[in-house]
Amino acid sequence: MIERSPIVRWGRWLCSWRGVRWHLILLAWILSLIALFYAVENWRGRRAWNQLHDRLIAQGEKLDFKDFVPKPVSGDQNFAAIPVVKTWFQSPTNRVSYDPFPDRWSQAYALVSSPGKDSAQHRHFTDLVAWEMAFAAVRSGGSSAGHKLVSKERSREESAKAAAVVLEELKPDAPIFEELRAVCQRPNGLYPIEYNTDVPWSILLPHLSKIKAACQRLMLKASAELAVGNSQQALEDIKLMLRLADSVKAEPILVSHLVRLASWRLAIVPVWEGLAEHRWSDAQLVELQQMLQPRFLHDVELALRAERAASLYTIDYVRRNGGIGLLGSLSDPVSASSESLSELIRPLAPRGWYRWEQVNYCRLWEGYLRGGFNVAEQRVMPAQMVSNSRRVQAELGDNPLAILLHHRVFAKMLMPSMEKVVLRTATGQTVAQFAALGCALERYRLAKGQFPEQLGELVPQFVPSLPNDIITGQPYKYRRADQGNPVLYSVGWNVKDDQGEPGKELFDAEQGDWVWTYLRQ
Repeated sequence: MIERSPIVRWGRWLCSWRGVRWHLILLAWILSLIALFYAVENWRGRRAWNQLHDRLIAQGEKLDFKDFVPKPVSGDQNFAAIPVVKTWFQSPTNRVSYDPFPDRWSQAYALVSSPGKDSAQHRHFTDLVAWEMAFAAVRSGGSSAGHKLVSKERSREESAKAAAVVLEELKPDAPIFEELRAVCQRPNGLYPIEYNTDVPWSILLPHLSKIKAACQRLMLKASAELAVGNSQQALEDIKLMLRLADSVKAEPILVSHLVRLASWRLAIVPVWEGLAEHRWSDAQLVELQQMLQPRFLHDVELALRAERAASLYTIDYVRRNGGIGLLGSLSDPVSASSESLSELIRPLAPRGWYRWEQVNYCRLWEGYLRGGFNVAEQRVMPAQMVSNSRRVQAELGDNPLAILLHHRVFAKMLMPSMEKVVLRTATGQTVAQFAALGCALERYRLAKGQFPEQLGELVPQFVPSLPNDIITGQPYKYRRADQGNPVLYSVGWNVKDDQGEPGKELFDAEQGDWVWTYLRQ
C-alpha cells in the first residue's frame, strides 16, 4: 500500500465537508471580529466626539461653519454692491487672475527695487524717482534685464518732480477709485461669495487679490500726493485703503484676515511718510488717529474659530462622501505627503475614525492657542505661543503610520500655522497703534513746538489714555533721540528690551525690538 504525503492528505481534508465547515466557521469568526472592531471603533469615535461637541457648545463655541457666514446686507448699505466689484466675480472661474486696473503699475513694479517695508531693518520712503524711471522703461518697452531700478538721489525736489509723473501714470485708475470712494461710507461690506458649497476650502475669493492690488496702487498714489504737497488727497487715498481692507473683516476665512493685515500695512506707509516730513495738519491727524483703531486680536480669534469649523465640516463631508483620499480633489493645498497618508485608509477606515479626527483636530487647535493670547486683555504671549507650536508640531510628527493610527491625518493636512498667524496679527496691531500714537505725537509737536519728553504728556489732550504694548501689557517704550525725533518701540517677539534697536527686519521674530521712528538710516 502506497502511503500518501501529508500535503496530499491535507488537500483531501480541505475538500471534505468537515474541512469546508471548519473554514466556514473560521471565516465567520474573522468576519465577526472585523464587524466587532468596526462597531467598537465607530461607537468609541462617536461617543468621544459627542462628548467634546456637547462640552464646547455648552461653553458657547460655534462648531458649524454656517454659523460664521455673514448675514445678507441690503444693496444701499453694502460697500461691495457696486458694478466695479461685480466684475471681479464674473466668469466661470470668478476671474481670479483678472486685473481690472488699466495702468502700467504691474510692469513698473517688476522693475522697482524698493526695500520691503517689513523686511528691511528700518522704514524707507517710497522711491518715487525709481518709479518714474520704471514707468519710463515700460513706456519704451524696456525690461528688468536681470536688475532692479533704484535712484541714487532722492531730494524733496526730485521726489516731487517724479511724483508728478507717477500720478500721471496712475490717472487711468481714477474711475475705479472714484467709484469705490463714492460708496466707502456705507457701513457694511459683503462680497458676492458663494458660501453654500460642499467644502469651505473650495470657496473662491477673487476679490482679495483685487483689494490688495488697489491698496498697492493707492499707497504709491498717496506717497506721490504727499510729495507734491497734496496732503488732503493723500488722506483720502489712505481712507479708501483702510475701508477696502476692512471690507473683508466679517469674512469667516483666515486668508481674508491675512490680506486685511497686509492692506493695513500698505496704508501705514504714507501715514508714516507724512509724519516723518510733517505733512499732516492737526485736523488731518485727528481724523487719522480716529481711523487707526483696529481690533485685530479679536478679529483673528473669530477667523481661527471659523477655520476650525471649516475643518470639522470638511472632515464630516469626507466621512459622508467616501474616503479621506477625496480631500485631494477638494483642496489645492494638499501636499504630496498628505496625499500618501490619505491613501493608507481611504478604503477601510471605520466611520468612527473620522470622529476621532474631529476630536484630535479640536484638541490640537486648543493646544496651539492655550494661553497664547488673551482677547479681553489685548495680550499676546510669544513664549507660550512658541512653546505650544513646538509641542503640537512634535505631537503631529512626520511618521505617516503614527499620524494615521493616532487619528491626526486631517490635523496634519489642514491645521494652519497658528504661531505665524498670531505673530502677523500682533505686528499688525502694533504698527496700527504706533501710527495712532505717531499722530498724537505730531499733534503735540504742532502745539508745543517739540515732541514730548515722556509719552504720558500726551494724556489727556492728545489721547484719552495710552495703549499698551500687546506683548507686555505695559505702555510702549519711548524716548527722544538726539535730533529730537521720537523713538517709539515694543519689546517685540523675543520679549526683551533691546533699547529700541531693531532686529534684522522691522518686525523680527527672533531678535530686536519693533521700532517706530523717523530717523533716516
